Amino acid sequence: DPHIETFDGKEVDDFKTGAFWLVKADEVEIQGFGETTDYSPRKAVTKIVSIGGRKMKGKVLTIGARYADLNGKRVSGDLELPDILKIVYTENGTLVDIPKNTPNTSKKHIVHVKVFDGTSEPILIQVDRWLHSPGNEYINVWITMHSLPGQDGYCG
Repeated sequence: DPHIETFDGKEVDDFKTGAFWLVKADEVEIQGFGETTDYSPRKAVTKIVSIGGRKMKGKVLTIGARYADLNGKRVSGDLELPDILKIVYTENGTLVDIPKNTPNTSKKHIVHVKVFDGTSEPILIQVDRWLHSPGNEYINVWITMHSLPGQDGYCG
């Protein structure tokens, strides 16, 4: 993980450990972090996604399989910061990816994030949390957005 489809239609698989840029622009920065697990000892899975940048107005949202933090403080439910972001926890939605041998996909753990960037189309981020195997938790991330000036990263 991640399996990425870029704006120009290219597909990229990257199984390395460590931090990687999904989106890097002055306005919005989205970074992922991959680690191996007992279940996947040779290929890293995405464990954390962090969202920051100028449009976040000094805020950094970090989401992992079992937590979400905003500037280091736990976010335990839905949250809206007008003109910045909206976070909604739900069991509803289409999963980004369903891994092989997943025992049960009926109970979904999904975090929907909207980052309001001043345009008519906010940046949409869906984080699916996979919790079925203790110690092997990970996330899948789906980003829907328009291109930003000076954008780099996998989605650049």
